[in-house]
Amino acid sequence: SDGVVQLNLAQTCIATFAKQGGRLIALPDITAIYDSPHLINIGGPGTTLGPYRIALDYVNNGRDVGPVLARVYLSTDRKVTPDDLLLGEKSISPIPGYTWRYETLADGVLQGTIGTYYLILVLDPLNQVAESDERNNVFINRYTFPCGPAINLAWCFPK
Repeated sequence: SDGVVQLNLAQTCIATFAKQGGRLIALPDITAIYDSPHLINIGGPGTTLGPYRIALDYVNNGRDVGPVLARVYLSTDRKVTPDDLLLGEKSISPIPGYTWRYETLADGVLQGTIGTYYLILVLDPLNQVAESDERNNVFINRYTFPCGPAINLAWCFPK
């Protein structure tokens, strides 16, 4: 019968199984790890205002899954709204089951940004992949960008 199985692999992993042709098959479960999304300053030694690279660490804790869309937004709060800036999106190539990956989503973004913002990663934003846990597709990291000269941030928040 269908059910939930808990595996203890360093951390507790919950995988939902669906009965298919008399066999139990785990559904995919794509989740970010290691505080994704990351910002990496690629401006060189001594630079504090970027530009930055956005990188993702994620794992598939279930069966193989085809391409998955990933989006990262810049927000002034912890929620994605139409006013937030889409920093990048990427179709992640098929992910074998129980594997970890690191990807660069965008390079050269947020140069000159000052203040405190949230980077919000949304995996499978269009809900095209049936997963064992749909609640772990949004990840939020707060970043405070260093103070610097006064600049125009209008490009960050288009009207």
